[in-house]
Amino acid sequence: FLFNYVWTKDEASGQISKFPRYPFIENKLIPEYLHPAGYILLKSRQMMASWLSAAVNIWECNFFKGYTNVIRSRALDPEAKALKSRCQFIYNHFPEWLQMELEYENTTQMVWKHRNTQLICTAGGRSYTAHRFTIDEFAHIENSEEALSEAGPTLSSGGILNLISSPNGKHNAFYRRWQEPGSLRKVTLHWREHPLRDDDWKMQTKLRLGLTDAAWIREFELSFEQPIGQPVYA
Repeated sequence: FLFNYVWTKDEASGQISKFPRYPFIENKLIPEYLHPAGYILLKSRQMMASWLSAAVNIWECNFFKGYTNVIRSRALDPEAKALKSRCQFIYNHFPEWLQMELEYENTTQMVWKHRNTQLICTAGGRSYTAHRFTIDEFAHIENSEEALSEAGPTLSSGGILNLISSPNGKHNAFYRRWQEPGSLRKVTLHWREHPLRDDDWKMQTKLRLGLTDAAWIREFELSFEQPIGQPVYA
């Protein structure tokens, strides 16, 4: 399904292509994402994790009945709407015979007709009882403890929790959840696992994004030790 019918779009260049069949996606991310215990994913930036999350949620809502799936982001606009846009993009690029009929959709929600399924992309404010509750860029949500508490009804009903983020220091619920033992599986995804990335890519990306050494170490080398923001003394 993923490698035959899911298309993605490079938001910088606008290029549309099939979901890439990289070994780290096929052999690592997909088995972990579909594991019923849920996971907490510590990842480098730009590793297709958000696109995979969108694809899995569309797959479950489009082909199964009775699911409510929630993707939680740090802000309604633009993050939640961007996640919804990716989900809608994937659905719209299915062949017609794969598209189960929608009852309606808006900027943050898709509801399937006759299937009692819905996909909600939200910035919080309400606790949902979901089949799958995904918190994207968890460490970058301002009230991360509150965001985690929103998943309470999902966990108490046996739903799946997926926490996904690059590091953002130690003063957030993502770091605390990563450190403590628990039922969630811990998964790391470093940029060097990508088959098309090497030291030249590192140099070009660091320059293109304008990242300091500290920011690169934090966001791509998976370090919780690098503080956020600018130092008082260089």
